[in-house]
Amino acid sequence: MRDPAAYRVDILFIHNPEYFLMDKIKSSNENVKGYQNQMLDRISQSFETMEEAIQKGQILSYGISSNSFSLAEDDKHFFLFMI
Repeated sequence: MRDPAAYRVDILFIHNPEYFLMDKIKSSNENVKGYQNQMLDRISQSFETMEEAIQKGQILSYGISSNSFSLAEDDKHFFLFMI
């Protein structure tokens, strides 16, 4: 019998989710807030799925790796995931 821990991921990152915004928001008059909310919804759904994976022992932890954390808060590609 194989050890389930041998097939477990230690950490799973959502890498640069703001690329969704960069792709969707081409000009300043775009629906910035709508796209930001859509991205946050997608992240929330991903976190829920990853929480289930933790409960099943498939992953140990998860998080976000993002280049946009260094942007100014008023930048249209910045996001702060609020829990």
